[in-house]
Amino acid sequence: MTQVQTCLGPRDPDELGTTLIHEHVFVRSPELDLNLPDPEWVEAEAVERAVSGFHRLHDLGVRTVLGLTVSSCCAWGTSTGWCCRTTRRSTAG
Repeated sequence: MTQVQTCLGPRDPDELGTTLIHEHVFVRSPELDLNLPDPEWVEAEAVERAVSGFHRLHDLGVRTVLGLTVSSCCAWGTSTGWCCRTTRRSTAG
């Protein structure tokens, strides 16, 4: 059977359940971070807010979130890391 690659590893499509397919969980720009840093951005707090939001979505029956990100952040590598860390935290326990 075909599998879907996720932050938690490969999954069978029938395991995905109700899915939100176009979510921007974190939106960051490396260029802006270098040239005009956001003084209110605190990574740990952003991850906590996202985990809390994922828990609320789970309570509403959502089982999968397809998180999109700005392409420059993907190249930079950090946004993908934030999304995976958030996913692991929100599914633990």
